Amino acid sequence: MAVVANDRKSKKRSQILEAAAELFMQKGLENTSMDEVAVQAGVSKQTVYSHFGSKNDLFVHCIEDRCVSAQMTEENFEMDAEPEQFLLGFARRFLDMILSPEVRHVYCSCVRSSESHPELSQLYYEAGPKRMMELVTSYLTRLNDAGVLTMPDPAIAAQQLLLMLHTVDKMRGDLGLELRMDESQREVYVQQTVTMFLKGYRP
Repeated sequence: MAVVANDRKSKKRSQILEAAAELFMQKGLENTSMDEVAVQAGVSKQTVYSHFGSKNDLFVHCIEDRCVSAQMTEENFEMDAEPEQFLLGFARRFLDMILSPEVRHVYCSCVRSSESHPELSQLYYEAGPKRMMELVTSYLTRLNDAGVLTMPDPAIAAQQLLLMLHTVDKMRGDLGLELRMDESQREVYVQQTVTMFLKGYRP
């Protein structure tokens, strides 16, 4: 019985996150109500609040859930994998994530409301970009300590890698313009970026 109850609870939580992500993408956080999330998810408002204490809390969990879906969590940064192969896989997943419509829409929504609701930008930054920086910095620090790579400051190296992966297409998407790179061009970009990054920091 407990397993069934937990499965039901997990399913409702997923429904709420999916509904909230869709609404946040369409309307922005400031224009989305918890009532709307409940209706979209097919649950009661009380159920939404029992899983997430506030709309801000729900927003943060949506960002974290997107990172988990893209395998951007601490357990995915394994030291056992050869750095080039790991970074290629990471770069592909990262680029897919930041170029996805839902991530771009939420990011642009935060930018639009940054003056009236600066706390939204802070929430987004803490749960998304800052957390990503911490994960990559931790991984590069371990490679540095093991002598696999040699870098004066892993935090700076992490920033360099992530910003190189943003591409012109990220800028175009944020401006509402059509993306230009097809799948093969994106793969070439990823490979060249990882090769250049490792060449700069190999001992």
